Amino acid sequence: SGYFDKRELGLQYASSLYLAMLLVFGDNVFPEHRSNQVAEYLIASLALLLGGVMTAIVFANTAHVVAVEGGRWAKHRETLKLRSRTMQMLGLPTELRHKVNDYFDYVWFRHQDFVGFQFLEQLPSTLRSDIYAFVHLRMLKRIPAFEGCDHEFM
Repeated sequence: SGYFDKRELGLQYASSLYLAMLLVFGDNVFPEHRSNQVAEYLIASLALLLGGVMTAIVFANTAHVVAVEGGRWAKHRETLKLRSRTMQMLGLPTELRHKVNDYFDYVWFRHQDFVGFQFLEQLPSTLRSDIYAFVHLRMLKRIPAFEGCDHEFM
C-alpha cells in the first residue's frame, strides 16, 4: 500500500508540529514524555499556539495603551509650553499666570484632555449651563447654603 504507513506518517507530522511549537513557544525543546497518539500532539500544539496568540494580544494591547498615554502626555506638555510662552509674551503678572495655570490644571485633571472641554465651549450657553449643572450638582448639594434648595433652583 505504499512506502509509508499512513498512521506512522500522521504521527510523525503531529509530533513534528508539536516540537516546532515547543521550539517557538516553549522552553523545553525535547520533552521527556513521548506519545504515540496523533490527537495528543495536535491538542498540545493547539494549546501552545493559542497560548502564544493570547500572549501576543496582551503585549499588543499593553503597547497600545502605553503609546496612547504617552502621546496624550506629550501633547499636554506641549500645550503647557505654548501657554507659558503666550503668557510671557503678554507680560502677565505672576499671580495672574498662576490663576490661568490652575484653571487649565483643573481642566486637565478633570477631563484628561482639552478636546472635551473645547467641545463644551462650542455649545450654546444654555445647553452648556445645563451640562455644567448636571456635572456639578452633587458638589453643590453638599454646600450648606444649598442643602435645602429645590432641584429646579439648582
